Amino acid sequence: MTILIWAAAYILFTALTFALVGGSFIALMAAATDLQGVTNPSPADLEPMFAAYAGMAWILPLSLVFSAVLYTAALRVVLHPAEKGFGYMRLGMDEVRVFVVTLVLSVLAGIAGVVVFGIAGVLAGLGAAAAGDAGGLIAFVLILAAVVVFIWLAVRFSLALPITVAEKKFAIFDSWGVTKGRVWGLIGMTLIVIVMAIVVSILASIIILPLMFFTGNISELAAMEGADIGQIMSAMGPAIAIYVISNSIISALSLAIFMAPYAAAYRDIRGGAEPVAVEPTPSL
Repeated sequence: MTILIWAAAYILFTALTFALVGGSFIALMAAATDLQGVTNPSPADLEPMFAAYAGMAWILPLSLVFSAVLYTAALRVVLHPAEKGFGYMRLGMDEVRVFVVTLVLSVLAGIAGVVVFGIAGVLAGLGAAAAGDAGGLIAFVLILAAVVVFIWLAVRFSLALPITVAEKKFAIFDSWGVTKGRVWGLIGMTLIVIVMAIVVSILASIIILPLMFFTGNISELAAMEGADIGQIMSAMGPAIAIYVISNSIISALSLAIFMAPYAAAYRDIRGGAEPVAVEPTPSL
């Protein structure tokens, strides 16, 4: 039932988003169509497209808030099962803390990616210049090492959101101490999570794609070349409805697959209701 409630939330959010920015999206598609064949568009030609983008810009913060609500719900199921509510969803300080921690970690991940892969790229370039024929192999090894370092960092911070919800605090760096000595176990769990997500995606595609093909007039799209976006959306209405519903169910399943295991991992690491004693976490 919780999965179905989350799927319904995804459907409602999609419908609300389209109701609010559907006009801007259609305007964007129309502007893109008008620019086809224009080799050197002027600022006046690009103005409708920029205006359409501006009309959709606020979707990002709204999506982040919605994601924080669902992330927190998926973690609350495992960490605070008594706080059921409606599909474990609510809007309070837990969600605010998850929103802030997610935002901060996303920024730090971007910075870490630039630093790690930037250093690897520079060293790969220097190695390729110095090693000649072996430069390609050196570059591959360095990039692979950068990927390993980035994955290691991601795993060390992977319990930040579970700790935030469990301990009701902004636990941005607490995961570092909790995951010490447990990286390989968490990597193994992550691999299982990825495999489960792939299996769900494949099974869903096997069911959904035929339904979309036979109900959405996809085979007639080629004959609709030159039609306006409204006509295409009308013709594709059934397929779009099937896609929204099925994608919402898949998103709800994926939410459980990707969030709950890490909450369970932290619950098991701390050994019950009391958090485990960990070493002081590093400062920023």
